[in-house]
Amino acid sequence: MADVIANGIRLNVQRLTPTRGADPDAPIVVTLHGMVIDNLSSFYFSLGTFLANAGCDVVCYDLRGHGRSDQTPDGYDMASSLADLSGLLVALGSTGRYTWSATATAPTRTSSTTPRACHR
Repeated sequence: MADVIANGIRLNVQRLTPTRGADPDAPIVVTLHGMVIDNLSSFYFSLGTFLANAGCDVVCYDLRGHGRSDQTPDGYDMASSLADLSGLLVALGSTGRYTWSATATAPTRTSSTTPRACHR
């Protein structure tokens, strides 16, 4: 897997399945780089291998404007980042609930931006 269209843009995605094979009940863990690191080949890609070996379905992707994902003239705010993530999970067929570490610093803003996707 390399490209996924989510929220109207192309995101560069790598998916690491559990070593015992695809499991629809495996927890999905999304790792993404920070704003300073340019692409998914960061520490999180290495961590992804560990998580996949532990039985998780791991999704690593380049944020909008980074790495091999589309560079757009706008959409570099928290709401767009959450919409990109939500669109990515929908495009990958995820129907479960999820949260993002940003909820630790802005729980009200995050949960109000994607109320059906985030929980506390």
